[in-house]
Amino acid sequence: MIALRAYRTIERRVEKRHMCSEDIFFATQTRLYEGKLQDYSRNGLFIKTKATLSVGETITVVDPHPGGDSMKRKGQILWKN
Repeated sequence: MIALRAYRTIERRVEKRHMCSEDIFFATQTRLYEGKLQDYSRNGLFIKTKATLSVGETITVVDPHPGGDSMKRKGQILWKN
């Protein structure tokens, strides 16, 4: 007999995620990339991209705003799949 323990995943997000589908640009220190913003919260973004990035790498994201202004924000890659 084999006993299995069911592990439940714990949701660590505190902030609500907002779904979207918007083109977005981001850069490392050496290159500019393009992706699709899938969802966002106050504390993070989910970007779908073909770029090969490493966990822990710092990127700068251009956050587009409807008024025509844009804001650059730095962030760190926390996970990828």
